[in-house]
Amino acid sequence: MSNKSAQGVIDSWPSGALRVRVDAGTDVLTGKRNRLVEHVPAEPGPWSTARP
Repeated sequence: MSNKSAQGVIDSWPSGALRVRVDAGTDVLTGKRNRLVEHVPAEPGPWSTARP
C-alpha cells in the first residue's frame, strides 16, 4: 500500500460547470492508471458541491 495522497484537479468550463478528475491508483491486472471523473453541472454554487 502506498502512502501517497490522492491527486486530482478541478477544471472549470465556460458554461460554469466543473469537471473533477482524481487519480485512483493503478489496476493490478493491466497496470493502467485508474482515473475517476465527475461532472458537476452549472448551478449557483458548484464549488460547494465539488469536493476534491
